[in-house]
Amino acid sequence: MNGTPDFVSPTGQKPAALGSVENLLLFQKLEGFIDYFEPIVERFPSFERYAMRTYIKTCMYRIYELIIRTNSSANKRQGWYDIDVELKILKGYLRRSRKRGSPYLSKRSYEHAGKMLAEIGRLNGGLINREKAKGNSVPYARK
Repeated sequence: MNGTPDFVSPTGQKPAALGSVENLLLFQKLEGFIDYFEPIVERFPSFERYAMRTYIKTCMYRIYELIIRTNSSANKRQGWYDIDVELKILKGYLRRSRKRGSPYLSKRSYEHAGKMLAEIGRLNGGLINREKAKGNSVPYARK
């Protein structure tokens, strides 16, 4: 003991380490999006269970995994680009599920989810720009 007590939050949890993914705002926003949108996806009708519903959930968790992997990676720039591609795919799935005239995705839910994804995309774009400014190049396969 060095005389300073460990900080413990009111919930009894210690704060995350400084470089951990839990401190990354992008990760926090994605968790908020998943918490908001997963119950909506779960209410999709049963005939959508193995189609759009599965695609959306898989894509959300693929982004979740990519954020964790990228944050731990030495070359972050390629990871942020991969996340950007997955975000575009997820936006496409949302657009398709709304375009079908489905009553199970309300206009309000669609718009709110779109705004949340736009914010996540802006944060990711900022991380890409930060890596560009550092001069970290995207690795390419040598021929």
